[in-house]
Parts: sequence; structure tokens; C-alpha cells
Amino acid sequence: MGEKRYIENVKCLICNSSDFKFIANISSKPEMETEFGIPKNDYDRNIYKCQICEVYFNMHNLILDNVYEEKYNQATYNKDLLGVFNKIRNLPEEGSDNKQRVKRVTKYLKDIMKIPSETKVLDVGSGLCVFLAELKEIGFRTYCIDPDPLSVKHALAHAKVYGAFTGNLESFVSDIKFDLITLNKVLEHIINPVDVLNAAKKLLNNRGVIYLELPDGDTALKYGDIINREEFYIEHHTVFNENSARLLAQKAGLKVLEIKSVHEPSDKYTLYAFLSPSLH
Repeated sequence: MGEKRYIENVKCLICNSSDFKFIANISSKPEMETEFGIPKNDYDRNIYKCQICEVYFNMHNLILDNVYEEKYNQATYNKDLLGVFNKIRNLPEEGSDNKQRVKRVTKYLKDIMKIPSETKVLDVGSGLCVFLAELKEIGFRTYCIDPDPLSVKHALAHAKVYGAFTGNLESFVSDIKFDLITLNKVLEHIINPVDVLNAAKKLLNNRGVIYLELPDGDTALKYGDIINREEFYIEHHTVFNENSARLLAQKAGLKVLEIKSVHEPSDKYTLYAFLSPSLH
């Protein structure tokens, strides 16, 4: 633990440094981690921490790039999107990550004088779409994009969003400009988070804002071990702290309007932030 290493041909996904500190080797699947069908004898990954921006990252080649197109939802929700959707929507506010998220977002939008019926929200990586279903019930105009066509079909049929699109944000073309773009537990799953934030920025309306949530690695390690904390599970390329989250925003030409660490009802340790283009 703790050995400083320079890893050949590997660059930090946030700051492009190659100066890393070795944190841990994980050679078997944690009990609660999503099952991706990796053979038991092949499971091996290292976790490092960038010495410059302080982001943590998983190093391995065990998950295919296209896993989120359909296998992730099948593995995570056992092919029952609607059943899990209804179960989560029925959780009480104090037991629901999504309802706590809705509470944060609606308070912030109210404080900056955005009226729900006049506010277009694009959720990137919408998954079960519980968050947008809750927002639509309040009166927001809700849209989503997800790489899994099953999620998109589900969002239209059950969350009743105004528009849903299959694909990724970098290739998304739309004449619609959004007042709020949300990336909830999304950027840690991809290898180009700065590019995604740049793409989101181009879709913002005048005075629009971005809301994002990221796994909080520093706080998670204070209250649990690195093997069993889900913040460090295999599907997360990056795991953040406040410093690395701020640098991520800066690299995308965004300024941090608000950032805070929270312990969610699901036991996740999460950094949430509201961002705006730096020229605002």
C-alpha cells in the first residue's frame, strides 16, 4: 500500500498526469459488486490515486466499452426495470436517494428563479429514470439520453418524459437548449469525463446549469474498506474528492457554483455540484 509509481503510457483521465500512488490490489470480486461475468481466475485490478489532482482510478481491462448499451441494466436490475422503478418510487423521502436529489435540485432552481413548467431538464444516463419521473410530477419538462434502448423505451412508457434518446452525449444532436443538465453517477463510468462535460455545456440554455453527482472516495475510505465500498467497484473508472471534482469542472471550462459531500440513504458517499459555464 502507498507505493508511488509512474505507469508507462497511462495518463490520468482528469489532469493527464502519469504520477500515481498505488492504493490497493483487488483480486476477487466483492460480494455486492455487479456481476459482469468475469471468470473468477481473471478478476484482478489495481486502484491508484493521482498525485496531482487526487482522483482515484481503477486500472484493469475486464469490462467491455459497450457494457452500458444493455448488459449493465440487465445485470443491475435483473431485467425488471419497471418493477425496480416502482419499488424505488414508493420509497419514503428519507429512504430515497432520488427524492433527496429532487429536493436539492428543486430548491436550487427555485433559488435562481426557475419555474418548473418553463424549465427543460436533460438527464444523461437516465437508467431507471426515477429522478425524471419525480421531476415531471412537479411540472418540469423532462428529457433523457441513455446508451441502453431498454432504458429509453422505459423512460417514454413509464416515466412519461417529453423526449428520450438512445446514445451518448457526445454524439447527441438537438435544437433544444436545456435549463438544467444532470449527470447523476455517470462520469465515473466513462473514460472521457471532460469531453462529456464539454458536450453538456454546448446544450445549455442561457443561464443554464449542470448538476452532477460523483462518488466521494475520501469520505468513503473514512467509513469503510476499499474492497467493500461500492464507490470503488470495478465499473468506476474514477472516484473523486472535492479537489479532483473542482479540477474536472475547470478542465471543462465550468465554474463550481456549489459543491458538497453527502451520505445518501443508500449508504453511498457522494459529492454533488452545481456548475455553470465560466463566462456566466
